[in-house]
Amino acid sequence: MPRLTKQRHIEMMDDYKNGMPLRQIADKYGVHITAASKAASRAGTTLRQSSQPLALHRASKRKCQTDNPEKRKAHKAVEYAIATGALTKSPCERCGSENSHAHHEDYNKPLDVMWLCPTDHKKRHREIKEAGFPTA
Repeated sequence: MPRLTKQRHIEMMDDYKNGMPLRQIADKYGVHITAASKAASRAGTTLRQSSQPLALHRASKRKCQTDNPEKRKAHKAVEYAIATGALTKSPCERCGSENSHAHHEDYNKPLDVMWLCPTDHKKRHREIKEAGFPTA
């Protein structure tokens, strides 16, 4: 992943100071949310508290995992395959960004994934929704 230039770093901090959430900044600049958070801290910016308490976030995540067992199983299969070397993470298939996520078109084929950056991943879900298919 390329390092941020000084100018891009300044733009990123301006976005944060103007109220953009760290998750959105990370997606916009193609960095991990942790990198965006550390950059804000190093710049002396006081980090905003999450609007959702951690316990509520964890409960929401558990409910989602319980409600979508096939999705959870597919995600875990990808994690395991990457850890064991059976699957190799690739750059985004659309833009070439190294910051990519595994996207499942079909959870019944857990290792059949598209590698998409956060921006293109969101676009793909939008395309699926607009086509009238349930989002994966």
